[in-house]
Amino acid sequence: MASKITFAPNAVTPLEVKADQYNIYMKEIAALVNEIPGCRIKIVGHSSRTGSEGYNDSLSLRRSEWVQKLMAIYAPGIPDKSVTIGKGYRENIVGTGTDDVTDEIDRRVEFVFTGCEK
Repeated sequence: MASKITFAPNAVTPLEVKADQYNIYMKEIAALVNEIPGCRIKIVGHSSRTGSEGYNDSLSLRRSEWVQKLMAIYAPGIPDKSVTIGKGYRENIVGTGTDDVTDEIDRRVEFVFTGCEK
């Protein structure tokens, strides 16, 4: 299941205009991880290049933690079956640091699954 949740610059909560779509993703992912006994997930936060490395490491971690907390509403076992990681801007896709729509994909949370094969 390929999915990325994107954020506005400096925001810890996802883009409001995509909230309904993101809630569907998080419900489906939480259900999948919850249903399969050995399934685990890494919730990986990222940021754009603007700002210091320390600030962006913290911001990206807070983004992943926010997503984990929301997913736990849908599946209470998620905190025990997931880990949150903040990568800052070390894995930028665009990397311009313009903080507009061109580098929105850099401000994302993505999911890495292990043991989820049915």
